[in-house]
Amino acid sequence: MLSFKQEYYLPTAEQHQQALISNLQDDLMSEPEFKSLVSNLMITDSGLEAVFAMSLIDLKVKQMNQHNQKNYQELINDAVTAITVLNDEIDYIVDVADEELTVHAVMQPILAVTTFLLGKSPIVRFCEDREEKDLMTRVEELINSFHSTIHKSAEHNRQPH
Repeated sequence: MLSFKQEYYLPTAEQHQQALISNLQDDLMSEPEFKSLVSNLMITDSGLEAVFAMSLIDLKVKQMNQHNQKNYQELINDAVTAITVLNDEIDYIVDVADEELTVHAVMQPILAVTTFLLGKSPIVRFCEDREEKDLMTRVEELINSFHSTIHKSAEHNRQPH
């Protein structure tokens, strides 16, 4: 009798990568530190939140051909590091700006001006660049965009009006 046998099915590397990405994305989205970062960055759209979580998965996933514990751990560690770095940097920016202000009161104008200067949201740019740049490069660029905005704003405020 002819019949399909599961043992002959050989999943492709792409299927393993997609399983790894989905596993990581689901886990990241349930992490309190991720939720805090999403709040700090004022991401309110659930679709953008899901894309942002996927964007925290480093490019090296493309070289991984197995959905296994070792690869998962390497990628989740990178993502958690990126989340921690971004949350810490936002905390630093808020502390320097004014400890009395809320994170949203400090970050809202920074995000708005950065969006204006870049011509698009820095979060959208972070997500769009996920196919070309490694995770920590994108984290550094996101942080630098905030500091550049702060610097340009300070320069503007020093000029006579």
